[in-house]
Amino acid sequence: MKVIVNKVDCVGTTVIVSFSSAFGDAKAFWNGELPVPSHEYRVEVDIDDLTRDVDVSISEICQPSIKLDKELICITGCIDSVDEDGYTVIRLGDYIIPFMLIGDLFDVGTNVELRTKSITLYPYNL
Repeated sequence: MKVIVNKVDCVGTTVIVSFSSAFGDAKAFWNGELPVPSHEYRVEVDIDDLTRDVDVSISEICQPSIKLDKELICITGCIDSVDEDGYTVIRLGDYIIPFMLIGDLFDVGTNVELRTKSITLYPYNL
């Protein structure tokens, strides 16, 4: 996914960025070289395991989005694929975000909202 880093905060060795994307704005942990504010990066998004009906629920919203809601990061997308072991991929436009789903699985094509306390961005070069 493409993001623009708006702000960089360092707490010890932990780097937290505020970022913008085509889907909205949020905050994330940063894993890589220290980013430069106002620069665009291509990143992979990593999310810890999520539990159905606690962290992941069906959404009536079809538009992909990323936003902050108080202390939670909310990501809305469509289930692109799901494996029997819970490995699930949601699609946001041309991008995908994988995560492990604990509990009953969703059907492919279901619009969902993920609510999590943290995500991590991993920059990469094409």
